[in-house]
Amino acid sequence: MVGLWRKQPGLIAGQQTLDTELVFPSGRQALIKALMNLGLSRPSRVAIPEFSSACVIASVGRVATPIPMTEVLSHQLKVDAILAYEQWGWPFSEQVLQQLDGLKTPIIFDAVDSADALQRLVPLSKGLPVVVSLSKCLGFAIGGVLHQFGHWQRRHDSEITLAQPSLNSVIELDIYKSYGNDIHCIQPLLGGDVLASLEQESELRRANLANVARDGLTVNWPTWMLDIISAKQGAPGIAPLMRGKSHEAKLEAVKNCEKLGISAQIYNFNWSGNPLRPAYEPCLAFPLHSELPWSESVSALLKQWCASDND
Repeated sequence: MVGLWRKQPGLIAGQQTLDTELVFPSGRQALIKALMNLGLSRPSRVAIPEFSSACVIASVGRVATPIPMTEVLSHQLKVDAILAYEQWGWPFSEQVLQQLDGLKTPIIFDAVDSADALQRLVPLSKGLPVVVSLSKCLGFAIGGVLHQFGHWQRRHDSEITLAQPSLNSVIELDIYKSYGNDIHCIQPLLGGDVLASLEQESELRRANLANVARDGLTVNWPTWMLDIISAKQGAPGIAPLMRGKSHEAKLEAVKNCEKLGISAQIYNFNWSGNPLRPAYEPCLAFPLHSELPWSESVSALLKQWCASDND
């Protein structure tokens, strides 16, 4: 069954190997480290996206106090940081990046799903944290990386000590123990070329996205998403389909996908593409990553949805 995210790791052989000291146990552990690097603590408020997963809420909650962005906006709350999520790898537009850049509040770019983030987003981040998941992008069992302050962040194992107990030292120790228990799962993979593998994954995602567009499933998509397709930017790993269709129709689509060996799910998607002006609506989350083998059966299924959209 093809899942919403890659399950099987695979790296291109090459020279750009990744130092194990740069690999965190997960993207969420890298997020925790980013929060700590910003000097946040329990009283600090962090705006997080609506419908954030339990692991995101828990990760932010390890260091600071997470508050849904809708609450922040509706009550005009002051926050100490904003978690800006590139949902499913859909990149922020230039206008959104300019808007985020104009804020005095620190931004944390949650690019866990963005296979191209290291090449595209890091150069634009101006030293702000960018978190990428090797698990979600490349199918690793574990692993995440953090770019902050203009360079890759390392796990500070040598600085971990219980002689000076504090919240930070306890969290650092937890990161170290988690990594130490699981590193054997991905140690052989780190000998491959991670950057080249991410570039390859990005290209294959774009190819599948082009197939979705060719089959007409972008009829109800906003302009910013169409611009991404036409410019061949970004590398989204999931396509939000069946916007505006009934819940029953989406459930039927989930069943039809299962018959083809594809796991599609009903989730909420931020159609505005702007974390500061969220506009969530349900959709059918359909995988675009490299493990999806495009076929005539998949194309026929998508065209069937397209025909119903045009009725």
